[in-house]
Amino acid sequence: MTRKYLTTHLCAWVVGVGVVGLLGCAGNEDPTDPTMAVATGGGGGGTGSGGTTSTTGGGGHGGSGGTTGTGGTSATTGAGGGGGTTATTGSGGTTSTTGAGGATGTGGATGTGGTTSTTGAGGRGGSGGTTGTGGTTGTGGTTGSGGSTATACGSLGTANNGSGSFTWYFFGQGTPKSGPGGTYQTACGYLGTESGMSDTVQNIAGTSPAATNYFAAIPGTSGSNFSTVNQCGACVQITNGGKSIIATVIDECPEDSNPPCQSNPNGHLDLSWSAWSALGYSVGNPSGTTWQFVPCPVSGNVITRIKSGNPNQLFIENSILAITGVSMNGSAGTHLSYGAWQMNGNVAGQTLVLTDKAGRTLSVQIGGSADQSFDTGKQFPKCM
Repeated sequence: MTRKYLTTHLCAWVVGVGVVGLLGCAGNEDPTDPTMAVATGGGGGGTGSGGTTSTTGGGGHGGSGGTTGTGGTSATTGAGGGGGTTATTGSGGTTSTTGAGGATGTGGATGTGGTTSTTGAGGRGGSGGTTGTGGTTGTGGTTGSGGSTATACGSLGTANNGSGSFTWYFFGQGTPKSGPGGTYQTACGYLGTESGMSDTVQNIAGTSPAATNYFAAIPGTSGSNFSTVNQCGACVQITNGGKSIIATVIDECPEDSNPPCQSNPNGHLDLSWSAWSALGYSVGNPSGTTWQFVPCPVSGNVITRIKSGNPNQLFIENSILAITGVSMNGSAGTHLSYGAWQMNGNVAGQTLVLTDKAGRTLSVQIGGSADQSFDTGKQFPKCM
């Protein structure tokens, strides 16, 4: 593969409101069981043999035999003394048959009838179990990743069918390490790291066919005049035959120091090395290529980051479309040339109204400390 048209990645310093920023480098920076109780019967005789013992279905025991013989309990057919009375029907139990008296005890007097059995307690009705709840209603969650209702987004810009061109770059060619923790910071204010020629950026589209190392620098008038700064955070889909990727615009390609961007300001993109490689171009600076603006396949919510040293400025990232307007307390903010939005007061704890490229609005409350990525808990709807 032929190397891109290599350009010198010149940088320019910009004095912002309350901050000095480096901009414009080639790519760029900044049931219980039922229970039956059986009733007890009358006492039997002494020691004489009695009638045979027979249980009655839940009824009382039979009477005793003689005074010396033990009476049978509820014999079903035995003759002898007076039968026991019929047991009353137990609640829920079966009715016992009439217990016959025990046979006459040998040598003894006629056995007396058994005492009336008490009513067997019926089993307790099994509980039907508690009624199963239907479960709590699942919440729809925050409107993350486009929310549940899509809205029309209209035209996102003219497609470059056959009029596009591309070069490639990586941070080490001139993007400054001006971000927190020694991170690279692009012209749009995005933060990234580098491994060889592969750069990875925070808070950009990463769902295929996008990736966190697929990004682009878009032409701007100069390093001190990022005239296309409102394209920061937009996504472009680039096609080369059967290959197609999505990259996020995070940087500026200054026309005053990059000839390819100067010669095709409306169609050229300076791509990350990883994006370029994924497309498989056979030449270093192909012309007659195709790309167009598309909604970003982001995951999660809009992310904000208050600028260190400037509590009235913040970066807004990870949105579905590029943010083109921000207001606080009815006052519009200004999009600065290094990607930050400047408001008319400190932004921490304030509610900001964001407007995207399709004219849709979203209210978010700002939190977090300086240089900290803050999840607003909200996201714009997906585009229809």
